[in-house]
Amino acid sequence: MKKKMLLIPLALLLVVSLIACATPAPAPTASTTVTATAPAATTTVTAPAPTTTAPAPTTTAPKLSYKWRMSSVIPTGDPGIALLEQFTEIVKENSNGRIVIDSFPGNLLGDWQSAYEETMRGTIELDVTCLSSVYDPRTGLVYTPYLATSWNDIKKLYAPGGFVYDTIGDILRVQGIELLSSYPSDFMGVGLRGDAPPSPKDPDVDKGLKIRVWADPAPEKIIEWFGYMPTVLPWSEVYTSVQMGVVDGVCTNLVSQYLWLADITDVWIYDRSLFEGWFFIMNAELFASSPLKIRISSGGLLLRYKLSELIWLKEKKRKTCRVSVTREPRSYFSPMRN
Repeated sequence: MKKKMLLIPLALLLVVSLIACATPAPAPTASTTVTATAPAATTTVTAPAPTTTAPAPTTTAPKLSYKWRMSSVIPTGDPGIALLEQFTEIVKENSNGRIVIDSFPGNLLGDWQSAYEETMRGTIELDVTCLSSVYDPRTGLVYTPYLATSWNDIKKLYAPGGFVYDTIGDILRVQGIELLSSYPSDFMGVGLRGDAPPSPKDPDVDKGLKIRVWADPAPEKIIEWFGYMPTVLPWSEVYTSVQMGVVDGVCTNLVSQYLWLADITDVWIYDRSLFEGWFFIMNAELFASSPLKIRISSGGLLLRYKLSELIWLKEKKRKTCRVSVTREPRSYFSPMRN
């Protein structure tokens, strides 16, 4: 009886378990699901910097102006002075006033040799001068005895394309100098203070007179050959030396003798053994780099202003004042002043 009573609760427990197993699982409760979505990659496009370049400043470079000095052995009173003044005016006009040239005639800037040296260095820009063989013996070409004996010879030798002009131009360029033009002066002679010596051109007669010459073998030998004693002196000391009797006379060209030494000259001994040509020169570096070559060439000058045109003026003067070997009173020079 007791066993039957124990089986009843076991049977009930089994039924309950079966029922529990047969019951479906409850449906899950609806819930909102939030899904984290990765943000889409964002491509950042950087705008390029503006490529517009600022315009260059339009400021025009200032126009330079130039003020140059022109030395000259040409003394005041020579017709060449007016020609040089005309040259400076043409340069000023063709450069629109940018190039002003101050002219210093009559060696106002110093002895011709020192002015020549300064032209080589560029401290003096332009110069009208004679040449010395001190810097290059080849420049003694212009003093070659009897290289020319007439003005027709001079016109051929000293014009552009002539032997003297072209050869001297090449020689000067080596020294840093540009040849601009020739300026034929005159044939040489001897001016004396006092009486003329006997047989003044006879080489066998010793004159016993000291004659100033410049530092060049040609005039030294010529004067010595004529029977005089050559004495080298700078031109700046000539007047005082003649006046004080240091020398008895001067070897130079007739134009210079008249314009510089007329009042202390009693006798002029004219000779054609030597000719003195002057030259219009400029510092070569300045010539190559300056606007002068550009500005003036547009006006047709190219710095080749023809000072050589004075040849005809010199010829005219020479005919009015030519004196052979003779003694003349000092008043001989007075008609030349006119």
